Amino acid sequence: MSADEHDRLAAQTQGVTHFLGRMLKEFGIQKTKIDTQGFRDLLDLVDQTCNDTWELYTDLQYYNPYTKAMIENLKLATETLDNRLKDIEHDTVAT
Repeated sequence: MSADEHDRLAAQTQGVTHFLGRMLKEFGIQKTKIDTQGFRDLLDLVDQTCNDTWELYTDLQYYNPYTKAMIENLKLATETLDNRLKDIEHDTVAT
């Protein structure tokens, strides 16, 4: 595996994992009385990634040349899903 391929794959695995874990922590995700298994998995992700040092997180994000694009793609995906919901809402109100 080339260094370039390693970096690309690392951005899509380690980079996205650590980014989402930190993002969920910033969001304020917390345990509730009605947690599903999927939600508990997200809490575990936060625990796993946020127990690592901030330096590890920033190194994963800053030094990998592919993480900036990964973050932008996550933003676009969030916007796309939000717009799809808005389209449904608009269609419901219009009918």
